Amino acid sequence: MRIIQGTTDISVGVNERTAVAIGKFDGVHLGHRRLISCLMDSRRDGLIPTILTFDPPPEQLFTGHVVPQLLTVQEKREVLESLGIELLVELPMTMETASMAPERFISEVLARGLHAGLVAAGPDLSFGYRGSGDFTLLDSLSGEYGYEARCIDKVVEGGAVVSSTRIRGELERGDIAAVNALMGEPYRITGRVTQDEEGLELITPPDKLLPGDGEYDAEVCRDEELVSVSLISLYKHNALC
Repeated sequence: MRIIQGTTDISVGVNERTAVAIGKFDGVHLGHRRLISCLMDSRRDGLIPTILTFDPPPEQLFTGHVVPQLLTVQEKREVLESLGIELLVELPMTMETASMAPERFISEVLARGLHAGLVAAGPDLSFGYRGSGDFTLLDSLSGEYGYEARCIDKVVEGGAVVSSTRIRGELERGDIAAVNALMGEPYRITGRVTQDEEGLELITPPDKLLPGDGEYDAEVCRDEELVSVSLISLYKHNALC
């Protein structure tokens, strides 16, 4: 998987065309995977499955501090690559990019930079200055810039829409079985193990969202200095930890 990062000067090969989905993709959950499936179908038309996301997440820019995510940047890269994404664009989230007019975003990033032949998005798409760009705008400019705008329905599980916000709530409650079902794979925590007088401690990245206090059934895998913990289910909730 190719990664374009740290630059707003986005460009692909002159003869390349892409199928793009835009968003934070926090968790790469079942809803995101439906979008990705649409991108993968476009390969038969010669389009490159492409994700355009933001680094750091928009909320970090506006709050001024690290906002933990369901997936770290590295975890997100690994999951997207495993699902067949061939190009990942991590657009720097700065005040300049946040204030970009949505029409300019379409013309400079999607059309001129990525040569988009397809842009797939959910009905709640928002982009550009103050999120003023939406699917209606994206669709209205599709003829001018030569791409197809395709609206993908939300995924509904258990009577509710699958979303990163919903998964965050399940994680806080310790319902790992629900988290795993909504994400499509076990919730993974990767870090380095340290030892002191009190025992072993897993040191995790500051941008990783951790589950509520409790005892969990898990599978542990060690790769040199890193330990990866895949949570299976909640064994016991420790409300007073």
